[in-house]
Amino acid sequence: MVAIKIEVVIDARELRRNSLGSLGSMLRHLIPIVKDEFKMILISDVASPVFDHLGVFDVIVRKKEAKQGLSVWYYHRWVAEIVSRYKPQIFFQINHFVPFKMHPSVKVICEVHDLYPLEFFENIRSYSRMKFLFGILRTLRHSSKIIVPSKFTLQRLKYFFRTVPDTIIIPSPYMPPSETIVAPRSLDGSGDYLLYLGRISYMKGSDILINLAEQYDLGDMKIVMAGKVESKKLMERIVKLSEAGKILYLDYVTDAEKEYLLQNARIVVYPTRYDGFGIPPVEAAVRRRPIVVSDVPVMQEKFMKHDVYFSLKEGTQSLYKVLNEKLSKNFSELEEEVEEIYQLVKEYNVENYAKKFVNTVYEVLSGQ
Repeated sequence: MVAIKIEVVIDARELRRNSLGSLGSMLRHLIPIVKDEFKMILISDVASPVFDHLGVFDVIVRKKEAKQGLSVWYYHRWVAEIVSRYKPQIFFQINHFVPFKMHPSVKVICEVHDLYPLEFFENIRSYSRMKFLFGILRTLRHSSKIIVPSKFTLQRLKYFFRTVPDTIIIPSPYMPPSETIVAPRSLDGSGDYLLYLGRISYMKGSDILINLAEQYDLGDMKIVMAGKVESKKLMERIVKLSEAGKILYLDYVTDAEKEYLLQNARIVVYPTRYDGFGIPPVEAAVRRRPIVVSDVPVMQEKFMKHDVYFSLKEGTQSLYKVLNEKLSKNFSELEEEVEEIYQLVKEYNVENYAKKFVNTVYEVLSGQ
């Protein structure tokens, strides 16, 4: 007798994003691992070639792209209608929001990564803050289980919201190394470089790294930045520094190019002001590359007492000092530290994330 599999519907809209979009990468690696455990159905705004290679039971698309604003709101409403019509046992949302109530028989699992719009780090419009607050509040009401990537995110969630449903901490997974390695065309292969991967924004502290290039002589050392620039002012500064040969800006990169950049960076720098988890320095650490990160709580939660921090309060001056100390040593002198950090973070792999996700599904269905 064939056992009836649990039906799980996943919002797969994030799968359409570029390889640097960590949520899409997480889904792209999670689904093939767990698809045989469940009867898995993906739901999205529009179709993507990525869906064809995942081997899931079915894919449902709206055929109308949800980009921003009201189109995203209407998409979430459509998702609630479709899920309520199909009545799967589980609906999984990896990206923060379940603003509309599902059918009572559907158990909702949602991952909340960070609460940055509520933290008042920069000038975010009041409307955007209220929309985020309203979206998270409704998500908490509609969810049976909330996944958070860190103790820090859980603490902030409980700080901002009086009533929080059952939660579980599942650290965000780093992506497995790409089997293909390709050097970006604009990287000439000569000379060492400092690497930054991710969104280029005030939130991620990208301006601190740009300050470094403007204010200090790094000699032949380049700063390579790969990711979407989210500020016109930052882009203008990057262009000037690119023309001066101090920064190499690569925009988005493929998985193969990202692998090359990580494996060959002298140091991976992550000067974030705020993060729910922060995958790039973990990806560097599992490839046994030296890292320098800001001393924000979530970084200290991961890397503990290791000597990898610069003072965010002191900013660029502190970053330059810590980088100088690291750069004055050859790799063999850093090897012990690099290995210890690798041992700390190696468990944050997608296989462990998948196991915890499967366990969470069964716990929710059993009422635990």
